[in-house]
Amino acid sequence: MTITHRMSKSPEHRSWMAARSRCNNPNNNRYYLYGARGIRCDMTFEAFFADLGPKPTPKHTVDRKRTEGNYEKGNIRWATPSEQQRNKRVRLGDYSRWPRVKRGPKRPRILPRSESPVKGIRQRPPRGVVRPLEERLEIQRAKAANKKAGNRTSSSRFTGVSWRSDRKHWRAHITVNGKTRHLGQFREEVDAAAAYDVAALEYFGKLAVLNLSGKECTLNGETISTVMEG
Repeated sequence: MTITHRMSKSPEHRSWMAARSRCNNPNNNRYYLYGARGIRCDMTFEAFFADLGPKPTPKHTVDRKRTEGNYEKGNIRWATPSEQQRNKRVRLGDYSRWPRVKRGPKRPRILPRSESPVKGIRQRPPRGVVRPLEERLEIQRAKAANKKAGNRTSSSRFTGVSWRSDRKHWRAHITVNGKTRHLGQFREEVDAAAAYDVAALEYFGKLAVLNLSGKECTLNGETISTVMEG
């Protein structure tokens, strides 16, 4: 009477069978990663179990210590998924096991808008807080200077003017006490800029930052002057 190991339904036996199949069976869907590369598994189950012992946990699987070696005594172990990931061969385009390059100094932390020391940046104040008039005018001057320097932040070269692509017209608007006021829609960009200047003179007076300062233009059929009176 032949005495068998009586472990054919054990997880250790299933792991041994899976290793033999991917190494020795060309019909296995993972054969190209094992048998086709010359990796063999010629161990008997008795030798396999004697070398590894019982499976520590259901998460452990068979791992080869040398990834190019065979399933043989001294080269197999039980390993967790994370240990398996750290013991992978280097493939084309896989840089996980390459030596780490020393990085340069870290970039400086970008300050929140409320902490930014740079003047003229459009910092959003806390909800319910209205900017002081001097601060709002400083922001408008910075925007105007950026546009004159060619650093456009919107679709228009003028302050308070934007292009509505859905309606194909220029829109003029001005912000007063934290609220945006709509000034109208215009076919010409210069007309929208003039409308902004008229509203800026009305709300801010001599402190207004104008788009067409010192020029005369036509708005709604009337000639207006943007020269601030002394």
